[in-house]
Amino acid sequence: MFLARLVTELLPDEPEALGLLALMLHAEARRRTRRNAEGQYVPLAEQDPELWSSQMIMEAEALLRRASALNSVGRYQLEGALQSAHVYRCRMGEANWAEVVQLYDALFALAASPVVAINRALAIAEAQGASAALNAMPEAASDARLAGYQPYWAARAELLARTGAREEARDAYEMAIGLERDDSVRRFLQRRQSAFARRGFTANIGRDTSNDGVNVPRAQNQFAGAVEGSGPGFVEEHVAGSHAQTFVERRRLRALVEYALLDRWTELAQHSTVGGVGPEHDAWYE
Repeated sequence: MFLARLVTELLPDEPEALGLLALMLHAEARRRTRRNAEGQYVPLAEQDPELWSSQMIMEAEALLRRASALNSVGRYQLEGALQSAHVYRCRMGEANWAEVVQLYDALFALAASPVVAINRALAIAEAQGASAALNAMPEAASDARLAGYQPYWAARAELLARTGAREEARDAYEMAIGLERDDSVRRFLQRRQSAFARRGFTANIGRDTSNDGVNVPRAQNQFAGAVEGSGPGFVEEHVAGSHAQTFVERRRLRALVEYALLDRWTELAQHSTVGGVGPEHDAWYE
């Protein structure tokens, strides 16, 4: 974090430096909510947004706005924007998966890595259903890097489970559990696997938008990255107006600001030809 801040101070008009710092701030803002009091892993959708660092989120949003004004979008800005989109959805309770897919499309065009492809597929699962997501997932048979990549197998297990492919889902869960080195995350995956096997998706279920007739678990958002998740972001309440405003008024105005930022990000993403490759650090379950 110190080095990222130093770079933005030395290069205040470099949009990718601003985007990288925003990305790191969004990740750090959620750090203390990734584990509960017992040390168990807590997925993104089950975290309490009120416990996130609003100060860090607000700073990240300001950096993204500065970066977008420079009209030269790149990978780190898009990843920061995706982080912001996930924060927005969790804070506001409004689905924005179509926009998230657009941002992943732009990111994939800049850096067609298997990590980006996995997270893009998981966004597609929320927007179009698990069947469409599986079609968009990269195959381990065609990319040797995926064979030992735990998030790939965890994501694949979830999607297979959603489509009712029980044997394949079980095998993918076993791969993910075997590859995971974090005991807390391993137990989380084991609980997911056990719930699938024991109850046949009767707990925490919702209808899959792929219309394949399968009830599926919707217990967690599946994106965001090691840095947990990016798009237009949450704006702290006082940005929306004076403290004399009602909460509802501030919330409504904040939502308008968010959507305006999202339109700006997607517009930039669709028209950008700037490339670049950065480190892999996405993880679907954070």
